[in-house]
Amino acid sequence: MCTVPASRSTWKGGSSADLTARGQAPATAAAEGRKASTVSLHTDLAMAREEIKTLRAERDQFRTAMRQQLGHQLDQITDPHEI
Repeated sequence: MCTVPASRSTWKGGSSADLTARGQAPATAAAEGRKASTVSLHTDLAMAREEIKTLRAERDQFRTAMRQQLGHQLDQITDPHEI
């Protein structure tokens, strides 16, 4: 049987032992031959959705910053007298 050390970090923080105690470690449960609870799967899904929202917002911020930077660079190229 495979055991995961309690000190090993997991996907969203905390140790695998902490997540298992809260019923939030379906991957570990599956590795040990147990089924994950529906609540655990819903929790993981909600956490993943929140992370996706955060990542999309971050991506949009980076995209906006890059557009502004590239626009500024193009303005300098097309109008060399403006400094």
